[in-house]
Formats: sequence, C-alpha cells, structure tokens
Amino acid sequence: MAMNSDQQEEQLIQSDDVNEEKKERNSMFLPHKGFIATPILLGINVLVFILMTLSGVNLFEPKTLELLQWGADFGPLTLTGSWWRTLTCNFVHIGIVHILMNMYALVYIGVLLEPMFGTRRMFAAYLLTGLCSAVSSLFWHAETISAGASGAIFGLYGIFLAFLCFHHIEKAQRNALLSSILIFVGYNLIYGLKEGIDNAAHIGGLISGFILGFVYVMALNEKRLKLQKYYTMGGEAGILLIYLIGLLVLSKNVPSDYQDMRHEWDSGLVQAYLTGESNESEEYENQKEQPISKRITSKDQLPPYAPFTASDTWLNFSSEKAGIQLRYPSNWQTAETTRQDNETILLQQRWTNAANHLIITVSQYDTDEIYEYNKKLSLSIPRNAQNEPSEDYKRSTLTINGLNFIKTDNMQHFGAPDEEGYEILQTVLYYFSPEKKTIYAFVMLINDEAAQQDLDDMLENVQFTHP
Repeated sequence: MAMNSDQQEEQLIQSDDVNEEKKERNSMFLPHKGFIATPILLGINVLVFILMTLSGVNLFEPKTLELLQWGADFGPLTLTGSWWRTLTCNFVHIGIVHILMNMYALVYIGVLLEPMFGTRRMFAAYLLTGLCSAVSSLFWHAETISAGASGAIFGLYGIFLAFLCFHHIEKAQRNALLSSILIFVGYNLIYGLKEGIDNAAHIGGLISGFILGFVYVMALNEKRLKLQKYYTMGGEAGILLIYLIGLLVLSKNVPSDYQDMRHEWDSGLVQAYLTGESNESEEYENQKEQPISKRITSKDQLPPYAPFTASDTWLNFSSEKAGIQLRYPSNWQTAETTRQDNETILLQQRWTNAANHLIITVSQYDTDEIYEYNKKLSLSIPRNAQNEPSEDYKRSTLTINGLNFIKTDNMQHFGAPDEEGYEILQTVLYYFSPEKKTIYAFVMLINDEAAQQDLDDMLENVQFTHP
C-alpha cells in the first residue's frame, strides 16, 4: 500500500525517536565525551564479576573463601599487610543480585553527577570514597567480610547531596532531586540495619563523599582555573589523608589473634574466623577427607622448634602498667592479647616458638574478697571420679629471684575424638601479691626440650617493678 507524504514524514519522525531513544540508552553504558568514568567503572565491576564466575565462583552465593581470594575486605588480613583490599573490595560483589542493584545505582548517580564535575573527579571520587568506606567498615566491625561498590556509590550520593545543597541548581529541580536522593539514602541506611548489610561502609562513604563534594562545589564556584585545581587537589588529598590515618591507627592496634589468622591464611590452613560463622579453606576441607594417619595425630607431626642461632639475640620486654619485665630470645615470636575492654586484666602477653607457648597474664582486683576468690579458683585442681584431686596434676613450689611461685604440671591432650591425638606438657606458675591484690600467671605449653630451656631462662630473669 502506498503512503502519502504525511505518513512517510510521521514514520520518519517515529523512526528518529526510536533511534534517539536507543542511542540515549546505549550512551549510558558506553564511554563518550563528558561521560567516560561511569561506564568504565561499570565495566570494571562487571568484568571482575564475570571473571569470578568463570573461575567457578557461585553466581548467587559466593563462598567466604572465594570472596577473600578475590580481594574482599577483612580486618585480620587487611590490617596485617593486605591493605590493598580496601581498594579491591569496591569491585568485588556477593552474587548477581548484589552487583545488579549496585550497578543500577552507579549508572543512575553517574548520569546525574559526572556531567556536573567531570570525568577525572568522577574516577577520583569513586576510588577515594570507596577507600574511606572500607576503613569505616574496619573501624566498625573489622572481622566481618565486606565487599561491593555500595560504599563508593554512597560516596557519590554524598557528593551529589553537597552539590544539591551548595551548588547553583535551579530551585525546583534541586528540591525534586534532593527529595529523591534523601529518600534513596534514608531507605538504604534503614535497610542496612538488617544483618548482613555493611552500613558502616555506607555511612563512611556518604560522609567522605559529602565532604569531598563540598570542596568540589567550592572549586567549581571559583572563576580562576588555577584555584579550581588547587581546591580539587587539596580536597582529594584531604580525603586520602583521612583514609591513611584511619588505616594507620587500625594497623597500629591490631589484636594479636589477627597475626595468627594471617599466618594460617599464608600457610593455607583454616582461612577465616568470622563473627557468627565458621568457614574453612579448600585445603582444610581436603585435609579432613584424608585418612586420620595423614593428619596431625602425634607430636612428631607438629612444627619443629626454631633453635636459637648466631643471628638471634636477647630482647627486653616490660609493661609499666602490669609492673613486670623480662628478657626473651628473638627466636620466639611475641604478641599482646590483652582485651581493651577488660579492666581486670592488666596484661596478657604471649610468646610462641612452633608448638611451644608462654602466656603471661597479670590480673588486678578491686577488693580483697574478689582477689582471694580468684586465688582459690586459680589453685583448684580437677577432681577424679572419687572426688579426689586428680593425680595427673603435680603441685610444687618454686623460687625465682627470691619470690615464691606455686607450680602445677599436667599433660594436655590435643586431638579430635576420632583420633589418637597427642599430649603436651603444660606448666602453670602463679605468683600472688595480696598487697596489690594482683595475680601473676605464667602458662607454658612445652613440646621440645630446647624450648624448655629457653622458657627456664626467660623465667629466671622475670622481675616485678611495682613497689
């Protein structure tokens, strides 16, 4: 059927509209002038997710170990050398639903924000607020695995909030966008109160983004280009400094058990100790499937004692708070394990060499009654079936530097119920100071004779410095 000119013109207009709509839709995902950072960031996130999936990571529910292997943020690893996880975690996602939600939010805010302040600032904003969100997560709950772009995206929304509040945007448009953004942010923060949502990262990203956005507004409102550059670089340097200070503070106050987790991670043993869940590495899973004879069932299979060599020396340790000092050989590793929220324990210090351990605990009590109760509890010995003190425990006294210690020896059994297991000598020395209402406990696990000599030498030079 032939068409008249009006019909042809209308069809051409409709065709142009469809093509324009397709072009506009495609332009949201492909880099073009004035809109480069958003599609590139989108592409990196999607590419990482595809590579994870191709490597065998579950499309919907990745395993904890897999997330860690791909760079998720986890305090015991991040704060013991893997600082780069604060960056990589912003490109790792926990399943397809997670990445779809985050990428939708990224494109939505990118379309609004990148044309306002430029491609370079968009890249910098995503990375810097992502770093701050990761550090915020570590401050709040370091032992929770954190992954996803949402912290950085909240940072971008924080920047956009600053633009809506302080930049020259037409009032009606500003009010509409401000309401929309506040609803989005408020809803996600409330939703983030649910278990499994890292609200700490969201808040850290939002606050750092708002601060950076305020600086960007100042820069764009400045007519002199040179000052614009100084404002921008100064604001970005400030956010980076906040991140570095936060990471440094956290790294300087790492709990000692984080070093143990790092060692187990590097060694390929159990890979994660998480709040509320237990996850095991593939290596550990494989080991469990092996015959019992191939697992550690005797002392011969324990790590060997590292002997004192010509390159080793004796080091000094002292705690003014606990009033104790001693010397220890450098072939022993040391770590403080005192809980910051426990006012009773003044010190809990550990030294290790393979399967040999020394743990010193100094506890001080408020009243004589509490002190005497804990002294009695410390000296109690397990009883046998006849309700008599167990013969496995040997009690004696020992004098060190003129001070009288009470010594208890017994064999500690290690091993699962289905294993023969092995035994290690445990020696506990107690020194009681009723004047200070303080109990000094020295717990030793001894697997090697050479280690026994080291421990004896360490205890021989123990001194209490409190009057």
